[in-house]
Amino acid sequence: MFVSIEGVANARDFGGKLGAGGRPVRRGRLLRTAHLAEVTDTGRETLQALEVATVVDLRRAVERTLQPNRLDGLPVTVIQSDLSERADDGAALPPHLQYLLEAELTPQATHDWMVSSYAEFPWYPQHQETFAGAFHALARSEGALVVHCAAGKDRTGILCGLILHALGVDDDAIAHDYLLTNQQPGFDQRTREFAERFEERLGRRIAHEALAPMVGVHEDFLQAAWSAIEARHGSRMAYLESLGIGDGTINAIQTRLLETGP
Repeated sequence: MFVSIEGVANARDFGGKLGAGGRPVRRGRLLRTAHLAEVTDTGRETLQALEVATVVDLRRAVERTLQPNRLDGLPVTVIQSDLSERADDGAALPPHLQYLLEAELTPQATHDWMVSSYAEFPWYPQHQETFAGAFHALARSEGALVVHCAAGKDRTGILCGLILHALGVDDDAIAHDYLLTNQQPGFDQRTREFAERFEERLGRRIAHEALAPMVGVHEDFLQAAWSAIEARHGSRMAYLESLGIGDGTINAIQTRLLETGP
């Protein structure tokens, strides 16, 4: 369910689905968005009205420096990581820009690159640290939680999918929530804007159709993350356990976020 937060793209409540025991996930406690660097004063008031207590920022340190969130003065705890998924000292291009600069760009090539990227995301130390922090915050905080990265779709999609899985939500409902990114207001315009921005930064002409798989999402992408996790750990729950998220934390999250009856 999309939520209007002025100055924030791709904002939605990812509660409401049926979880363990047929109990619905509470609405108003789990939110996902794009970055909060352009949130307006009205949008900040909305975040307060939504009782947001925790913001999980999945972006790299250099991303946060270039587009700092406008959260000063809001009563929120921010969970983020300064670890790097690669040898990224702030000078190297991030992986998606490196791909756009060097690859022979076609829609299929970009689709395949996204699939391979999702298979790598779960192993980045930065993501693992932030994923663990998000779960522990969910277990102890009574306020709402916001998960975001830059566009609120890839890194955010994996973490939100893991949260819903831990709550007992089935994969069809998880995929449906994930694919809603393609239905966000102004989605087609965002593809054009992204192409223009990347062309300006990289000095390379980029066909909109070749960029489209990177701007949107596809069920193949999220499945690549799940397949990689299951190949290494056997299950998503075992992966979470490897991050220090045990049964006690999962039970606390289910108690807090699942309604008391179907």
